[in-house]
Amino acid sequence: MTDPYMNLAAAEDEVQTAIANAMEARSADPLQVRMRSRYLAQLDLPMDAVGVEFGSGTGHVARDMVEIAGCSQVLGIEPGPVMIARARELFGDIEELSFTIGDAAKTGLPDASQDLVVMHTLLCHVAEPAAILVEAARVTRPGGIVVVFDGDYTATSVELTSGDPLDSVVGRFIDDFVHDKRFMRRAAPLLENAGFRIMKRWSEGYVPDHPAYFLSVLDRGADLLVREGAISAAFGEAVKQESRHRVDTGRFFGFMSYLGLQAERIH
Repeated sequence: MTDPYMNLAAAEDEVQTAIANAMEARSADPLQVRMRSRYLAQLDLPMDAVGVEFGSGTGHVARDMVEIAGCSQVLGIEPGPVMIARARELFGDIEELSFTIGDAAKTGLPDASQDLVVMHTLLCHVAEPAAILVEAARVTRPGGIVVVFDGDYTATSVELTSGDPLDSVVGRFIDDFVHDKRFMRRAAPLLENAGFRIMKRWSEGYVPDHPAYFLSVLDRGADLLVREGAISAAFGEAVKQESRHRVDTGRFFGFMSYLGLQAERIH
């Protein structure tokens, strides 16, 4: 199965809705909120800064660019119409915020028009990330900032013991839903080649107390394996029940690693 995020606009509404629900669950997780808040609060932006998020999903990061980073105007660009509708439903009352269907590699924005470009968990799903980074460089003013934040998904695990079947389900989900699990390990030279200077690198470990997003990953991974005939429907249901039993008994463990880069557009 090809990563559905790579061509989200062509995905069936049911698939887009499932992704939107999972994205919303992840975005609302307190630890995810804290990770976003940390990097956005530390940005040194001019007064009345204008920003854009490439791949804005359900709109939470774009909202934070206004409320935490202090941008006076933020545009969220997203190819999935279901995502755009959800973002407008959630945040349509924020005057400084707008969303549009578009392509991150061809935004149509004017040259050097943005003080901040954010790509939050986008580029791991992209076949040609260099093209998007070149577009980010085109629309960012000299001295403006780009932030790339994404998972280092090879480290993702829910394993309690060796051979834990739930971990295999998560691994298969990552294999099928993430185009490039190791993108962030190669991101810095791509940013430099596009015309940016690296200012800051950081990492975040994500071990949630309330694993709604991990449960959605397990559910979607189990459903995928059932559809493929790799496991029975009964086993797929057992995976879902076991994951919730672990939550109920305080035994659930889930870990993801995230890496971030902040860079400045050079003249």
